[in-house]
Amino acid sequence: MSSGTIRRIDDLGRIVFPREVRRMLGIHEGDPLEISVNTDESTIIIKRYNTMEDLLGVRPCRSVLSVLCRHHENCSFYILDHCGTPVLNREWPASANEEVLEATRYSTRKLTQKDTTAAIPIICKAQNELAGYIVVVADNEDSLKEAVKTTETVADLMAAKDI
Repeated sequence: MSSGTIRRIDDLGRIVFPREVRRMLGIHEGDPLEISVNTDESTIIIKRYNTMEDLLGVRPCRSVLSVLCRHHENCSFYILDHCGTPVLNREWPASANEEVLEATRYSTRKLTQKDTTAAIPIICKAQNELAGYIVVVADNEDSLKEAVKTTETVADLMAAKDI
């Protein structure tokens, strides 16, 4: 969709979005926006940045962590947003495999697993948007397999907002 409006960039690199466009898209002052570049088409894509809390709510995220920790005592669980940033207590999974954490920073929509660490994506069904990840760090590979099965089910429920 094109509004046909042409705007110039000011000397600080800013663009003013017309009021009509902001209203149409529900963008308000102070809203975080995600900016990405498609170099193939020479386009800039700007969309509202939805955090895990925005998409799923804070209470469900806390509940999920609590339940997972109770059922898998030899594992640690973390929730990251779709850019790989910790949600809730902002705690980084210190003992997690760095390759798995790196994969979450590139918004992959598939399970990433290495050694005793796994990142399970949460795809919000309503918007078909990557909401974030549940990262599992286990004591051993057997514990990880069991925890990943449970976590995938929980991630599906979260994505469908059944939790």
